[in-house]
Amino acid sequence: MRTKRMIKWMAVAVVVAVVAACGGGGGDDSSTVTATTYTVTYDGNGYTGGSVPVDVTNYEQGQTVTIYGNTGALVKAGYSFTGWNTQANGNGTTYTQAQTFVMGVENVTLYAKWTVNPTYTVTYDGNVGDSGSVPVDSTNYEQGQAVTVLGNPGGLVKSGYVFAGWNTLADGSGTNYGASATFMMAAANVTLYAKWGTLFTDNGDGTMTDNRTGLMWVKSPDSTQRMWQPAMDYCDTLDFAGKTDWRLPTIDELQGLMEGWTGVNPAAWLTSQGFSNVQADSYWSSTPRSGTTGTAWDVSMYYGSLGFNGMAAPYYVWAVRGGL
Repeated sequence: MRTKRMIKWMAVAVVVAVVAACGGGGGDDSSTVTATTYTVTYDGNGYTGGSVPVDVTNYEQGQTVTIYGNTGALVKAGYSFTGWNTQANGNGTTYTQAQTFVMGVENVTLYAKWTVNPTYTVTYDGNVGDSGSVPVDSTNYEQGQAVTVLGNPGGLVKSGYVFAGWNTLADGSGTNYGASATFMMAAANVTLYAKWGTLFTDNGDGTMTDNRTGLMWVKSPDSTQRMWQPAMDYCDTLDFAGKTDWRLPTIDELQGLMEGWTGVNPAAWLTSQGFSNVQADSYWSSTPRSGTTGTAWDVSMYYGSLGFNGMAAPYYVWAVRGGL
């Protein structure tokens, strides 16, 4: 009888012990532990546009983190986005999109990594100009950036030639650019050389065009001396090289024709430029002398000087068209 009672009490004790080990008869389980988690934050690091990606995951230690790309199109003027780095100065560990790392025991900030874009320059070369100065472009251009070509603000001059813009090659066989033209910067510095054209173009029909002014002149001017009004009438009625709008030039146009002359006299210099039958003497202009009745201005192709005389004087005539 005693033995049965002892076995019964032992069985009760075992049940009590098991219940106690399992947390008793209900209520809160105070033995449950919540794992610590960590975050990954993306930082634009001085960006000027776009938005940083956002990772909302809470990572436990040892969990794999997959790196985001530049989903918000971050930009920074003058730089290119080249991934993420664990340090703002880029001296930490660099990660790119879809790379992974294992989460440690602290939050992680990944900073946008910015690499300075290479820049290129545009240099202007006078290409053996005699005087004046080349323009200076101080801009540093990125590849693909538009370049606006400068003009000739420094008054580059080359004797016997006219400035005709810029060219990518010194011999003028490259690409031509005029003032305000544009091109896209490539991945190399650019030098633009002054392009020097001849002052006059022989049109092959007995006329010459002054490339500085665009005026068209008779290549071989008439050798008959005339008084001023007959000189005006001669030019006004001239039918030459298929053109009928000839006229007597103004005093400014006559002076401009011989501008920059060198050597013995303007007549000889103009002959060296392709004209013929130029007399080393005075030529009438169409410009009357203000304040003096019956006089008009003339130009000496011998001295290269400006003068005036009575309209009854016989001078040479040189017809022009265009301008005005």
